[in-house]
Formats: sequence, structure tokens, C-alpha cells
Amino acid sequence: VRMVSFVGKRLPAHGAAIGKALLSGRSDDEIRILYQGKTLEKFTANTIDSLDVLMAQLHEIRLSGFAVEHEESTPGVECIAVPIINRHTGQVEAAISISVPVSRSMGDMEKFKAPLMGAKRSLEILL
Repeated sequence: VRMVSFVGKRLPAHGAAIGKALLSGRSDDEIRILYQGKTLEKFTANTIDSLDVLMAQLHEIRLSGFAVEHEESTPGVECIAVPIINRHTGQVEAAISISVPVSRSMGDMEKFKAPLMGAKRSLEILL
């Protein structure tokens, strides 16, 4: 598995866990306006291409506090991400993620959740 990435690489938010974590800080109305008249591009067979599915995932992210991606932007790679929330404003300011080959995650992204949540708490203290 080869994941080609670099600082500054851009992906549409709907196709990446970190993008969905960032989107989770926006209201449903803001999401609908943002995607109005746009097609959700598919990068792999697993990429979300429906606004309704994206909205459902954003609701889950808001409840659980983390986003997951199962080979949505890169075949053979899964990702888990968390939004970083400004404790003073309650707004999502940033997000962090961990990407791993499917062969290492073995379908269990939960084992990566605890260290990611620890980093999230440490960063949120700074905001």
C-alpha cells in the first residue's frame, strides 16, 4: 500500500476523515449551502457521493467526537480524525488524524482512538 501525501495536499472534505471532522463544526444549513449544486466526487468505490449520507455521517461525528474513513480517498488506507474545538468559542478550529494501512488496522480503528483523543485534549487546552 502506498499513500502519496504531502504538506498542503488538498482533498475535498467529503472524501477524507479529517475533512469530515472539520465539516462537523458547521451547521446542517451551512453544509447544504456549501454543497448546493455540487457533485460529490468519488475517488474510490467507498467515497461518499450523496449529500444525505454525508449529513448522516456528520451527525454521527458530532455525537461521537470522531470521524472515520474506510478507503474513501485512498484504496487500502483507513483514517480516523477528531475535530479540535476552541473551548472559548465552541467552534471547530482544526482537526488531526491518523491514517493506517487496512492491513494494520484490520478493520479496528478503535485502537487508534485513545491516542488521538489524548492529543485532541492536549491541543484544546492551548486554544
